Amino acid sequence: MAPLKCLLASGVTLALLAILPGLVHAQSSVAWKTNYYAVGGATLREIHESFRQTRPWKDKSSCDGQTDWRIDWHFQMTTAGENCRCDSFTTQTAITITLPRWTAPTNAAPDVKEAWISFFTALSKHESGHAQNAQAAVTEMHQRVKRLPTENDCAVLKKKIDETAGRVVAEFRQRDEEFDRQTGHGVRDGAFLPRGRRGEFPRREPGPGPRR
Repeated sequence: MAPLKCLLASGVTLALLAILPGLVHAQSSVAWKTNYYAVGGATLREIHESFRQTRPWKDKSSCDGQTDWRIDWHFQMTTAGENCRCDSFTTQTAITITLPRWTAPTNAAPDVKEAWISFFTALSKHESGHAQNAQAAVTEMHQRVKRLPTENDCAVLKKKIDETAGRVVAEFRQRDEEFDRQTGHGVRDGAFLPRGRRGEFPRREPGPGPRR
């Protein structure tokens, strides 16, 4: 069973700008890119062996893909009389997805190619789910900061904004973990590369699901 975790593109970086009401200059920029690592082999068994050798994180995880995201936030405060309020809140989100790339050799059988396409499509979809969690975290962060009341002390407001944003990140990290538990890291949704074709080598009973 091949583990998983990722999305698609080709070293592409997308910049998205969303203006949210309620805060002056409240905006969100997202840099999203996909990296690939090479996988070789003409048979499923050879592809699995290549995975074990070429995964960038092979010493830490048996997953075939990886999604990493980070959200940074910045804000400005102004005072009016005795009240301190958040005048602007800006986030910068970086999403990096790493996927395997297999170039089928001329002697690869059609059913091996079909198995790879099915696996890669499901793996890419699973990883896009992690990326969507990051984007949802950004939206939630803006909404919660927008609802914060004014304070008499700007230091108090600054602490509340940082705590609110940090809490959102922690909650959506947990949501990522739950997403992996529910999907078996995508295996239950089809992100599974068979160990081999019939006759390619003896059948093995499936082991425990992959870990992220």
